[in-house]
Amino acid sequence: MPDPLFISLQLVLFMLLLTVIGRPLWFVLSKIFGLSSNNFLQELLLSACSGGLVLYLLALLPLHLFNLPVLLILVIVCFIFTIRSIASKIRSEKIYLVSRSNLLEQVLVFALFFIALLIQSVPLSNYIFGSIHDTSLHSFFVQLIIENGQIPATHEPYLSAAIIYPLGAHPIFAFASIITGSVPPMAVFYVTNLFNAMIVLASYSFGKEFISNRWGGLSLALMATFVPMWPAYISWGSNPFVVGFVYFLVTAILIGRAEKVEKPSRNLRILLLVGIALFIGYLAALHVSYFMVMVTAWLIERAMRSKSLLAAIRGFGWIVISILMSIIMVLPFFFRFVQYYSLPGNNIGLPEDMVPFESSPLPQLELNPRLEDILESILNLFYNYNISPHDLTRFVFIIMGAVAYFYLVLSAFRKRRLFDSELLLIVLIGASYLSILLGFFSPAFHIFFPPFRFHMILLFSLSLIFGTINLRIFERFRSFIRIKNSSPKRMKSIALIIIVFTSLYSPFFYYRVAEDPRDITYNYGYFAVTTRDDYDLMVWMKDNLSKEASILINPFEPGLFIPSLSQRRAIYPFTAYQYSLSYITVIKLLNSKELNSAVFDYLQTNGITHVYVGSRNSSARFQGSPDTKWDPYLFLGNPNFNLTKRVGEDYLFEFSL
Repeated sequence: MPDPLFISLQLVLFMLLLTVIGRPLWFVLSKIFGLSSNNFLQELLLSACSGGLVLYLLALLPLHLFNLPVLLILVIVCFIFTIRSIASKIRSEKIYLVSRSNLLEQVLVFALFFIALLIQSVPLSNYIFGSIHDTSLHSFFVQLIIENGQIPATHEPYLSAAIIYPLGAHPIFAFASIITGSVPPMAVFYVTNLFNAMIVLASYSFGKEFISNRWGGLSLALMATFVPMWPAYISWGSNPFVVGFVYFLVTAILIGRAEKVEKPSRNLRILLLVGIALFIGYLAALHVSYFMVMVTAWLIERAMRSKSLLAAIRGFGWIVISILMSIIMVLPFFFRFVQYYSLPGNNIGLPEDMVPFESSPLPQLELNPRLEDILESILNLFYNYNISPHDLTRFVFIIMGAVAYFYLVLSAFRKRRLFDSELLLIVLIGASYLSILLGFFSPAFHIFFPPFRFHMILLFSLSLIFGTINLRIFERFRSFIRIKNSSPKRMKSIALIIIVFTSLYSPFFYYRVAEDPRDITYNYGYFAVTTRDDYDLMVWMKDNLSKEASILINPFEPGLFIPSLSQRRAIYPFTAYQYSLSYITVIKLLNSKELNSAVFDYLQTNGITHVYVGSRNSSARFQGSPDTKWDPYLFLGNPNFNLTKRVGEDYLFEFSL
C-alpha cells in the first residue's frame, strides 16, 4: 500500500498542475475583481479553482476535445503563460515581497493544509477504492468522459439513459485519470480528498478577504482544520459535494469582492456579473445545494445592504441577470432532460418496468416526514452526531455555538460593527436553514436536495464563525490585561490567552490528530469494500473478456466498478436502473439463494453473459444483515454457469443455457 506522505505529496503536485491550468483565467479575474497577487496561498487556491472551471468548460464543449493530446497542449500553453507572468513580476520588481510575519503566516497555513491532507490520506493507503456506491457512480461518469472526449449526452455504450446529472467535478477527476494514468475509481478517490484538505486554504482566503484583523485568515484556517466534522468525515462518497465546499467559499469571496466595488461603471458591472455567473453556475454543476444556498444568501445580503427599496430592487435586478447567465453552465443537462423526457413512459431512456424508490433493495430517503420529525430535527440540529463523533468536542461545540450566536445577536441589536465575514456567514447559515425547512415540506425537494447536505453547509459555516469570535476574545483579553509596558505583565497576558484558547481547542486538536485518522478509516470500511482480489479480477476482465460481454452484478458488491475499471457493460451500475422491477426481483432471489426459471429468463432476455461475485459486500450498514452477499457455491453447483476466472474469493461465471 502507498504511504500517506507519498500520496499527500502527489496530491500537492496535482493541485499545482490545476493551478497552472487556471492561471490565465485567474489573471483575468484578478483584474476584474481587483484580487490581490501578493499572497501566494490565495493566488494558489483561486488559480487551482479556476483550473477546475476551465476543465469543465472544455469537457462541456461538444467537440471531443477532452483527450490527452489537447490536455497536454493546454498544460504546456498555460505553463508558458505562468512562467512569463512570473518573469514579468520579477522584471517589474513586484514578485511577492511579503513581510516576515506574512510569510510565517502563509507557511503556518500551508502546514495546516498539509496536516489535513495527511489525515485524509491515511484511508487512501488502507483501501483500494472508495464507496462502492457513490464513488463507483462518479467513476462511471469519469470513464464516459474519457471515452467520449467530452461530457456525453447518454451513458452509451453501457446504458441507454440520458445524463441529466450535472457533471461539474468529473472533468477534474477525468483530468487526473488521464494525466497520471490512474484508473477512474482511484482518481475520484484521491482527488476528492485533496479538495477536502483544500477547505483549509479556502477558509484562509475567506478570512483574509472579509476580516479586517490581520490574523483573520489564520484563525479561520485553524477552525477549518480542527473543528468541523464535515467534510472530513464524508466517507460514504458524495464526491462532487466535497469538491463543492471549496468552490462555495471561493464564490462567496468573488461576490464579496464585487459588493465592495463602489459605483462601478456599466462595463465593469457586467464583467463582475459574468465572473460571478461562471462560478455560481459551476456551483450548480457541482451540487445544486450550494447554488441554492449561495443565491439565497446573496439576495438576503443585498437586501440587508440596500439603503432604500429602489436600491434593493435595482440590486435584485443585477443579481437576477447574473443568475440567468449562470444557468448557461448547466443548460445542456436541462435540454437533455427535455429531449429524453419525450420518450415512451417519460423515463429518459430507463427500463420500462421502473418502480417507486421504496421498492428498491437500496436504502431510501424518508419522503413524507411527520410533523414531530420536523420539529425534532429543528430542535436537535446542534445536539446530534453530525456536530462531532466525540462527546467532548460535541459539548464544546454546542457551548461555543450558543455563545457565538448570542454575541452576534446582541452586537446586532446594539448596532456594533461586525466583521464582513460574520454578516456573510450568518446569512449563509440562515439560507441553509431555510433550505432545510423547505426540504421537509416538499417531498420533491427532499429527493433532489437532501436536507442533510444543507446541515453540513450550516455546521461548517458556524465553525468558521468561531474563527471570528476567537479574534474578538483575543482582543478583549489584550485590552483588559495590558498594563503599560511592563514585560512581565505582557508575558502573563500572553500566558493567559494561551491557556484559554488551549482549553477551548485542545480537545478538537487532539481528536483530529490522534483519533480521526483511525475513525475516518474505520468509517470508510462500511463502503470501501473493494479488495485486491476484486481489482485483479476486474483488470483481468478488461484484457480477456469480449467487448460484447454483459455482467450481472450485486448492488452491494465491488462489481459496481466494472464499467469504470474493466470497460465492460454491467447490469446494473449504481444508477436509476437499479429501480427496474425485474432487476430487483432477480437480486432478491439471488440474495435468498434461489436460482430458478425467473432468474434464467432474466439473464437470457437481457443478454447477460457473465455473473460476478465479489469477496465482500457493504450490506451490514444498510440492511442489518449479511443476506445481500451472494454465495458463489450457488453458481458453482449449477451446470449453466461455468467458472471463467477465480481470484482469491472473487468469481466470474459464464452463463449459458
